[in-house]
Amino acid sequence: MVLMQLARIRSNPVNAALDPDNSIGEVTITDTLPTSITRTLPANVENLTLTGTTAINGTGNALANIITGNTANNILDGGDGNDVLNGGAGIDTLIGGLGNDTFVVDTVTDLIDGGVGTDTIQSSVTFSLANALVSNVENLTLTGTADISGTGNVFVNTITGNTGNNILDGGTGNDILSGGTGNDTLNGGIDKDALTGGTGIDTFVFQFGQSLVSNSDRITDFAIGTDRIDLLTQTGLAINAPTNFSRAANSIATTLQNVVNSVFTDANGAITGNQVLEVNSAALVQVTTAGIAGSYLVINDNTAGFQSNNDLLVNITGYSGTLPALGAISVNSFFV
Repeated sequence: MVLMQLARIRSNPVNAALDPDNSIGEVTITDTLPTSITRTLPANVENLTLTGTTAINGTGNALANIITGNTANNILDGGDGNDVLNGGAGIDTLIGGLGNDTFVVDTVTDLIDGGVGTDTIQSSVTFSLANALVSNVENLTLTGTADISGTGNVFVNTITGNTGNNILDGGTGNDILSGGTGNDTLNGGIDKDALTGGTGIDTFVFQFGQSLVSNSDRITDFAIGTDRIDLLTQTGLAINAPTNFSRAANSIATTLQNVVNSVFTDANGAITGNQVLEVNSAALVQVTTAGIAGSYLVINDNTAGFQSNNDLLVNITGYSGTLPALGAISVNSFFV
């Protein structure tokens, strides 16, 4: 049996690994078919590499395939399985088909259709999943070390930065943004988003009208004294930092709406009596109630009183450093 299996190994496999848990020396072989003509992978062959400079095409099979294009304009179709498609140079068409597929790109001119499944684009250049040439792709991972940007689409996106200084924008949907290393800028956009800056000095952007009581964003790793929050108007224009910032008394409210109501009533926990949250002001509050416990930022716009469709609530679910004491806080310790 061993001799027969070893003889089969000599049939020019690309990758072969002995199974250390199998005493008969069984091997696992991953085969790669190089081709200079249009080909569809035969059964039991995993990978396909297009060679030469001619515009040819490659199609996968039911296995998890790695299909790599050549320097021309290729059409790569993964078929079934969790495939990796890399068009290489040229303006390529990448079709994922079934499965959770990965597309490796270094240009924004490729036509990409993720098909069925949860698919990911790995990009070494600034990339937007909302690109008209991209459809049915949920996730974006920036690669390399360049300072590039990544933008989501209408789906629920996971957007991950590289080691450079990235600008990440989730767009619509309940997105997960992770900056990685570098000094990153994260904007979840519309709906309920989770923002992780990673290492570096990060900036979290919130636009009035987006992180609301009904669908508040959360920051998972705010570094007090290092990271910052940048505010935008409801139309997305730059705006000054809040005029006033304070820490309210700890809250035992049972709903987020009641938390916000209490902060608007009394935004300064160090002064006797109620100090209303003024226009263009923000307050930090600690909530101790089970189910909603945590640290929250409540930010009022330029209109007096609470507006459910515009004023901000941001949940800081994780932080490093020390929370400021009750009372007035230096604005520039949290805000740009």
